[in-house]
Amino acid sequence: MASNGTTASDHVQEPSPKKAKLSPLLKVKKLSSNAVLPSLASALSAGYDLSSAAEAVVPARGKALVPTDLSISIPEGTYARIGMSNLCPAEAPPIPV
Repeated sequence: MASNGTTASDHVQEPSPKKAKLSPLLKVKKLSSNAVLPSLASALSAGYDLSSAAEAVVPARGKALVPTDLSISIPEGTYARIGMSNLCPAEAPPIPV
């Protein structure tokens, strides 16, 4: 107890209730009729799945630039990356996309 009769807990300010954060909108524009809008595989997906707008074969352990025919606006303060899906193991045979 302090000399003025108050305790340390008298001066502790409770945190304000958390406000619900709204997810920023991901703006996507189809640039051709071949474009497929990004989709979530399930409600628990960490990110969106992209689809190819043209047929292509990427060999195992290979790399290729594959068109999506999409224009995507990434909101400020949002992290975005395009990476390999863990559903396609490196040992798998080439998959036409």
